[in-house]
Amino acid sequence: MCKSGDVLAILITSIPIFLANSYIFRPLMDINIHTSNLRRIICFSLFIALSCCLELEGQSCPPPQSDDLIVLDHMDHPSTSAFSDLWGYASGGKEYAIIGRRDSIFIEDVTDPYKIQTVVSIWQGDISTWRDFKVYGDYLYSITDNGTNTFHGVVIYDLSNLPLSAPQVNSLTTEFGRCHNIFIDEANARLYAVGMPGAMDICVYELTDPANPTLWGCYDLDTISSGTNTLYIHDIFVKDNIAYCGHGYSGYFIWDMNDKNNVDVIGSLPSSFFDGGYVHSSWNFDNDDKAVVATEIGGNPGIYIVDQSVPTAPVKIAQWKQPLHQCQDAGNLDRKRPHNPYVLGNKAYISFYHDGVQVLDLNTLTLDSYYDTYPENDDYSSGFPGCWGVYPYLPSGTIIASDRSHGLFTLIPGACNTLVAVTDARGPGTLDAGIACAEDGGTVTLSGFISGQTINFQDIGQTIRRNLIIEADPVDNITLNASGNNPIFHVLPGVSLTLRGFTIQSSSSSTQAIINEGILILDDMTVIHNAGQDAIRNTSSGQMSVTGDCNIEN
Repeated sequence: MCKSGDVLAILITSIPIFLANSYIFRPLMDINIHTSNLRRIICFSLFIALSCCLELEGQSCPPPQSDDLIVLDHMDHPSTSAFSDLWGYASGGKEYAIIGRRDSIFIEDVTDPYKIQTVVSIWQGDISTWRDFKVYGDYLYSITDNGTNTFHGVVIYDLSNLPLSAPQVNSLTTEFGRCHNIFIDEANARLYAVGMPGAMDICVYELTDPANPTLWGCYDLDTISSGTNTLYIHDIFVKDNIAYCGHGYSGYFIWDMNDKNNVDVIGSLPSSFFDGGYVHSSWNFDNDDKAVVATEIGGNPGIYIVDQSVPTAPVKIAQWKQPLHQCQDAGNLDRKRPHNPYVLGNKAYISFYHDGVQVLDLNTLTLDSYYDTYPENDDYSSGFPGCWGVYPYLPSGTIIASDRSHGLFTLIPGACNTLVAVTDARGPGTLDAGIACAEDGGTVTLSGFISGQTINFQDIGQTIRRNLIIEADPVDNITLNASGNNPIFHVLPGVSLTLRGFTIQSSSSSTQAIINEGILILDDMTVIHNAGQDAIRNTSSGQMSVTGDCNIEN
């Protein structure tokens, strides 16, 4: 690990070098250095120092996203309350994400994954860290656990009228007031609720009438297996009336739930097979012969592969984890923890707290792709921030993920490409895709393939959340046109956007081409305004500079 003295030595030597050689500093050579400028210089030099130190250590950190998993949009609901789990729902060509917050449920329209829209918000009137959701038909089933005055049981909402409304139609409170998780075996129309306080471990409901479930049975599994009140179920996966359960420090159990009068254990693996860790959750491979099992705390939390092709004798056959922040926090890699795994085809999509969404190739047990939803955190010892849940089952292939601090993300798998080669609004090769793919400080290039063409922005626009450069060769004569109700670019405070070598224009009388709350740099640009509207609007926090051969009509 880097020592403070090493960083200080590099910092002391790097500041003079930076001052003498940086093109950023040269314009300041003949004027007094402002405190803010000096602070930036010192911070940049400290970054250099830390980077050098890390390189000396022979370690490197990956960028916040991989080339094969790209974020498209992000929706936050600012609050002191943290977000929790999520689920998906699709109907009538529309796709939705259902995400929990400590005090609310939000239903987000993600049909256009580049533009998340909140359509329903449900305030449940209590505070609960844990909210879990599942969908059957057109009904949403919601539970809460361990909250103040949390006695809702299973609450049922009708989703058939989305995006207009999702009214509550029922609640099941007779058997319990709160529980930790639910699962729906859709093929057999049964809902399984687990993690209730007290002796009861699992309750099962028939969903023949989805709005009015009927109780199939509740069970204290310790009385069945001669345990000693240790078979609390933290999470559950069910297929063909067989329940695969994470029993915490008691291990991983498989239960036969075919006969309500003869529920029995089929096979099990104690916690010792998982390095003594807490078996949190699991998901079966598509053919059910194996399972991805996640341990959240204790031992060395990670992902385990269990062979359950002989269900009476399951066997642990592999384990995996790949920390993204190993260069910053090598001393706490044993605390990097997964949360919830989901399997689709030959990949497992895993919410990995500090390390965001990680996609595991189940054929090779290697990291396929990732997106770090919580990049500001690089300390694995700091509890449970970051990604809570991920849902890969929407028909369009859009992946949705929830982050405790940052809310909802929409992502797509696919190779990263920052070259804009088509003028379509959506899809590979578009400006949207290029911006979504670019890293902080990266460059998006408007290709000569669209020489002489205009990209029209009507019902879409780009919120610029990280520092970017968008450039073209001026000889290609490419134009970006704001022709609808949204600006082409909305630059957020503290973010820098450099535009170089093309034309920006507003042909709509109702909107600007650019709204700038950050730092806007125009280099060799042409800007054309509509007679009734400025092309660029700087807010009170916005700063704009012009360089090169520019023609600005504003």
